[in-house]
Amino acid sequence: MCPTHAQSHTDTVTRAALVEVLADEVVVDVACGKSHTLFLTDKGDVFSCGSDVYGQCGRGRASESVLSPVRAQLPSGIAQVSAGIDYSMALGHDGRLYAFGYPANGRLGCGTDGS
Repeated sequence: MCPTHAQSHTDTVTRAALVEVLADEVVVDVACGKSHTLFLTDKGDVFSCGSDVYGQCGRGRASESVLSPVRAQLPSGIAQVSAGIDYSMALGHDGRLYAFGYPANGRLGCGTDGS
């Protein structure tokens, strides 16, 4: 969060600023899509924010945008995250792969192309 703002905002931030919502978490990986970001913690939890028009933030429903990082609806134990233009993937320590967001051209591997 930008130090001059008391709450979430959509202003451009030109200096590094603490993401206060995640200040108590140990973030071990970050993945950035076109307009959304995934944060992976040392506990294997995933937080996300940004555009969620196609459900790419993994909250279980699509919405216009998520202004502040929220926990994605994924099981704990995620080992790695990846973000595409408008979709995301999360790999569990158990080898299970979770895909969410826009499925164009079958890119999520879920058997649909979104048409």
